[in-house]
Amino acid sequence: MSAAKKFRDNYPKEKSKDDTQNQRDKAAILAYKDKIEDLLCKDPKMQKKAADIISKLINSNK
Repeated sequence: MSAAKKFRDNYPKEKSKDDTQNQRDKAAILAYKDKIEDLLCKDPKMQKKAADIISKLINSNK
């Protein structure tokens, strides 16, 4: 136990790189989600097409 604690204290994980990448990814996903929601609200035909695509994706994974 003490060796693991010393290692953890001397060599901390680098979280900054992963955290910033995760934040960028999350921001990009939210931007795409907002754009898609705006487009789908405007066009009912697109809503049906999107629903069909999503249902196919859900059913193909089973």
